[in-house]
Amino acid sequence: MKKQFEFLKNSGLLMIVIMLLCSIFGIGSGYAMTADAVPGAAGGVNLVDEISTEEGTRQHVPGLNLNEIEKKVVVIRPMGNPLEQISRYVTRRKSSSRNVQYYATDVLPVKTTIANAYTAPTTGNGSERVTLNTNNNSIFSAKETVFFPEIMGWNEAGTAQTEQYLMGYITSKTTDKKLVIKIVNGQLIGSVIGSPSIPLNSPIIRAGRAHNEIDIQTAPFANVPTKSTQFLQSFKAQIEQTTMEKIANKEADWTFSDIEQEAIFDMKRGMNKNYLVGAKAIIYDDDDKEVYLTGGILWQAGKKFIYGSAGTQQITFEELVKLTESAFTGNAGNKEKVFLVGSGLLTNLSLISYGTNQKNAATTVVEYGITFKEITTNFGTLWVIHDESFDEIGLTDTGLVIDVEFLRKYSIEELHTDDLDLRKAGDRNVDARTISEISGLVLQNPNAHIRVVKYA
Repeated sequence: MKKQFEFLKNSGLLMIVIMLLCSIFGIGSGYAMTADAVPGAAGGVNLVDEISTEEGTRQHVPGLNLNEIEKKVVVIRPMGNPLEQISRYVTRRKSSSRNVQYYATDVLPVKTTIANAYTAPTTGNGSERVTLNTNNNSIFSAKETVFFPEIMGWNEAGTAQTEQYLMGYITSKTTDKKLVIKIVNGQLIGSVIGSPSIPLNSPIIRAGRAHNEIDIQTAPFANVPTKSTQFLQSFKAQIEQTTMEKIANKEADWTFSDIEQEAIFDMKRGMNKNYLVGAKAIIYDDDDKEVYLTGGILWQAGKKFIYGSAGTQQITFEELVKLTESAFTGNAGNKEKVFLVGSGLLTNLSLISYGTNQKNAATTVVEYGITFKEITTNFGTLWVIHDESFDEIGLTDTGLVIDVEFLRKYSIEELHTDDLDLRKAGDRNVDARTISEISGLVLQNPNAHIRVVKYA
């Protein structure tokens, strides 16, 4: 048998026999085989007699490979554009319009300051009730108690100050919304225990209600969310490569995918800056078509913290503690927040002399695919990361504290690619691909986020 097979092989008859068998059983040559797309049992597509290729997948199952772009974006130099990186992990909302309207509500503030000072009389009798105007009268209502933490109260006789805060009781509000307050532990002035002097800008803190025995009702609590608008920007990048460039021998391993990776990184750099400091607007291009520009979240933060002074621009440990106090109190936020900083502010933070009982910036934590430096005070933990966008736009001494739980990403289209057939269109002989995303960021609970700036 072996000799017979060798004879057929050497004489060329073997190929003739194979071709006859193929014609008898209907088997075509390898070049004539067709790639039939057969529906699978679960609605998928089975590719018969075809090697699995990206081209074939794109042809038969459009969109299947797009998630790879998302994964690629996540791993492309995440430290350089941290805000854009974090946006890929936060809560996402799908939108059908470039104009997004959303509602946000803050926690009702508990603290404000006195807008007009009250001066106690030096002769005659004092006043048991005083009418005070604050910088935020709307947060108060009748039958609430209030404290003045920078003013000490007096004993029952009103003759000596104690360690207790001066306390008042709001009996009513005037027609122009000022507070009529009955002082509880006031000073004896003449024959009346009344209010001592209350200086301008003194803090006043809203506390609990107090009612008499027969009271059934109280002032209603109303909290109406504020409607805000954000625009979703259409971000794009495009790469092209000629066939000759693709097949040319190269000294380095440089492919179409490498070009795509660089294009995505450059796209992320631009998105990071728009997400951070963009001006929300609708403009018109040279074709008189609308172009939506998304607003930056730096301007959405509800609080602002200024560090340094006229004498020094170095942030101190005491200021850092006050920053964390502002970041982690009065906003029902979380106890870990991201702190995006420019290089100048990062240097400032690195030069702080930390207290012995505080965790300094030597500790690291990995979240959202980013390695953060961790700073902890008794108020909470800041995850610090240098954001190059601050430096590129001239805000090296600026930072932004973000409560990621209240960061939302709205998008019409998540990041995806489209291959362009420019050859068929008669445009040019190149492989072309666009990378696109239509999105924008929103800060909800504005007071949970703080813009940090240097004293000017």
